Amino acid sequence: MCSALLYHESLLLHRIFSDKGRKFVLDAEGLPVLLDVLERSISETGEGGRTLRNVAAGFLLNLLIGQEDIQQKVRKLK
Repeated sequence: MCSALLYHESLLLHRIFSDKGRKFVLDAEGLPVLLDVLERSISETGEGGRTLRNVAAGFLLNLLIGQEDIQQKVRKLK
C-alpha cells in the first residue's frame, strides 16, 4: 500500500514538474541551493531530517530525469 502511494505521488510530482518548472529552477540558480539543502539534511536527525532528505532527493530526481545536460552540471558542482 505504501509503495503504491509513493509511486502515484512520484508520478504526480513528475507531471507537475513541467519543462517550465525545470527551466525556472535552473534559471533561478536553484540547483546549487537544492544540492546544499540535501547535503545539510544529512546531519539532521529524526523525522524532520528524514522528511527533508526525502523531499530534497525526490525534487532532485524529478529535476534530473532524462536531462543528461543537467546531470553533467550536477557532477561538476559536487
